[in-house]
Amino acid sequence: MRDLVVIGGSLVGLKTLCNLIDELPSPFQAPILAVVHASPGVSESPATTLGNCTEMPVTYGAEGDLLVAGHVYLAPPDRHIIVTSPGVLGVAEGARLRRPHPAADCLFESAARVYGPRVIGVVLGGGGDDGTDGLRAINAAGGIGVLQEAKEAVFSDAPPGALRTPRADDAHYRLPLEDIAGLLRNLIDHAELQPE
Repeated sequence: MRDLVVIGGSLVGLKTLCNLIDELPSPFQAPILAVVHASPGVSESPATTLGNCTEMPVTYGAEGDLLVAGHVYLAPPDRHIIVTSPGVLGVAEGARLRRPHPAADCLFESAARVYGPRVIGVVLGGGGDDGTDGLRAINAAGGIGVLQEAKEAVFSDAPPGALRTPRADDAHYRLPLEDIAGLLRNLIDHAELQPE
């Protein structure tokens, strides 16, 4: 049974996450935890922006939050969100545990420890290595890893040669953004598909 979705992306904009969340049914049958690296110069909060893309409730995660299916929990600005025990969220404060801050790797690795084969990890966008180690931890725990298709995952402001992104063998599925929502629906509904 798969019953937790964690999403992150290196230098991913809110638009990419909005497009994915907008394609998911509401109510969705699992909680969604996400690390969003907002685009520079955006004045509206990521939670507000994402909340306008979906009927699902969208909030910043807080220490001790109980995870509810059909709810989107975002990492608060400059804080890591982690899964501390089944169904319970935590917030890691203090010194930077990883770069960037917040980091998808912290979320993914904690979800892998607590949920093991029940977690689905999704790395959107491109432009860095955040999510790479976390996706490997999810795979090692028996969970499912999903990558957005590399040709879509381009961050134009990154210097050439500076990027290390997850490899195809870091994930079970590598799909265009438009196909990821359908895959998540199928995986949460227990219909295991054959990876490409």
